[in-house]
Amino acid sequence: HAEGLLGRVVKNFSGRPGLAIAERHYVTALRIRIAAFGPWSLPVAESYQDLGNLYRMRRSVAAARSMFETALDIRRGILGPRHDEVGSTLASLAFLEANEGDWAAAETLAGAAVAATPERSGHPTGDRSIRVGLQGRMLLRMGRTAEALPLLTEAAALRESVWERGPRDQASAVMAGLALHRDVALALALEGRGDEAFEELARGMSRTLSGRWYDPDARVSDPWRGLLPAVRARLRPDEALVTWVRATTLPLTDDDPILACVVRPGGPVRWIPIRHVVPVTPHLGTIRDVYWHEMRNAGTWPRRVAPSPATERMADRMTREWFAPVESTLTGVTRLVVCGPDLFAGGPLGALRDRDGRWLADRYVISYTPSALLFVHDRENARPARVAYGRPALLVGDPAYSEQDPGRWSRLPGAGDEIRALTSRMPSATVLAGADASAARLRALAGSGALARYGVLHFAGHTAIDLRGALESALVLAPDSSAGSLNSRLRAREIADRWRLDADLVSLAGCRSVEGMQSASEGWLGLNEAFLSAGARSLLVTLWPVDDAATARLMEEFYGRLEDGTRRPDRAEALREAQRALREWHAPDGSRPYAHPAYWAAFVLIGDPG
Repeated sequence: HAEGLLGRVVKNFSGRPGLAIAERHYVTALRIRIAAFGPWSLPVAESYQDLGNLYRMRRSVAAARSMFETALDIRRGILGPRHDEVGSTLASLAFLEANEGDWAAAETLAGAAVAATPERSGHPTGDRSIRVGLQGRMLLRMGRTAEALPLLTEAAALRESVWERGPRDQASAVMAGLALHRDVALALALEGRGDEAFEELARGMSRTLSGRWYDPDARVSDPWRGLLPAVRARLRPDEALVTWVRATTLPLTDDDPILACVVRPGGPVRWIPIRHVVPVTPHLGTIRDVYWHEMRNAGTWPRRVAPSPATERMADRMTREWFAPVESTLTGVTRLVVCGPDLFAGGPLGALRDRDGRWLADRYVISYTPSALLFVHDRENARPARVAYGRPALLVGDPAYSEQDPGRWSRLPGAGDEIRALTSRMPSATVLAGADASAARLRALAGSGALARYGVLHFAGHTAIDLRGALESALVLAPDSSAGSLNSRLRAREIADRWRLDADLVSLAGCRSVEGMQSASEGWLGLNEAFLSAGARSLLVTLWPVDDAATARLMEEFYGRLEDGTRRPDRAEALREAQRALREWHAPDGSRPYAHPAYWAAFVLIGDPG
């Protein structure tokens, strides 16, 4: 048992480099179990099942299939045809075939897994919903939408039951699998039921954030019912809410349903098919995956990159596939609200170029919202600009990092320039810099309730990103005491649980500040989730590594526009103008060092644009 448990822990928490170690533990467990219980026993079947799951992760298809089939023979022989463990192995085989793109075989196996799963009185199990949902997804993949819809609806209802019985926090949202609502929405849209599809889609987005504002045990039992008219009523005449939706099962193929959904103040919801093309090398995904990968690589600093025809071709192709089909629905639109916990399919919409070579960041004022429900909440509770203007600011940056810290964090010259420039623009701001930029100082402000008086919170420094734990990403700050030898960390969970903000804007100017553990329904469960949970009305975050000097310049441009009392653009407009100014800035040698989208497109505004 210990060897099998060790293998599972290493497999689940060490990533691909740990798979070889996990395999050794699993093989040792198998030998021990054969010796102790005999080759035809349930503990041995468990070891074969573990090995099958490991080989599936390694894409060793033949080995995985052999392990699963052996486990299935043992379990059926001892437990009979109808038992949850038999259903589990059949489901594993179904997922294996789905990963290979054999939808018909996967659907047949998923149906067999459902049939093998006993009906239970009382609470339904999450396992049954996974198996029913997989069968529905495979039918959807094969174009059998009418057959898929009732199965997907049943699976989503089962997932809701799992969610209701849990603590309804970020970790339980990941386990609940509420992204199944996305598949139901796709099926409804393909069946021509667009209004129902929109509200179903909204049910599967950012449930933990929604729970902060809409407690299902309190005043609003079903806040998604009637959501579409509420969204329409709160859109400006020149504004559209847009989202892109794809099925939740990998791998992505050319015939995989991807739809864009457009909501305008008047008229029907529009659902538009996206004609994407998957490269010959399937692991590359779509042009979306290739382009975002390019942006992340190019954004790694202090490396310098210039615009190239290859980058422009990627931006152009992504526009043709993902945005051009939507354009005919956007006549008269100057502002776009991109709706979804993962922004525009994991990246910034503004980094696309139209057929005339214009960046979409120049054509539209773009902001992002984690869900349609939160969009309505933000608009209902928007603070008037005249009230927000002039509220005090808290500037935290250029921490004095300790050389003894294991992270070996280097001090950022640009962060110091950034804080000094912002201080000159906001002379009444509270500034925590150098040794004062510590978690202890911020905890004291949070504990006293003083943080709630600030309209702007700005953080300039390193962020420690944790991709495996919900709300484990952190701000890296100066040691908490003069005698301290380790930098302090302010983790996302502490911010979400203990901070209470009334900030109109929180800026997280460090690298990759949006990132954290990712969930299909919740998006990135990192610092962005934490600050929105704590009460930030809007959040300026980065999507990949950002250049130190470029960030300082962009932030100066951004706040300069926000502080311009003659114009007072909203936050989304100010960001667009700052991005353009950074892109077009000329160095003394006449070059434009920040023209590549890796430098300016990484910054996005989430929440109320003001």
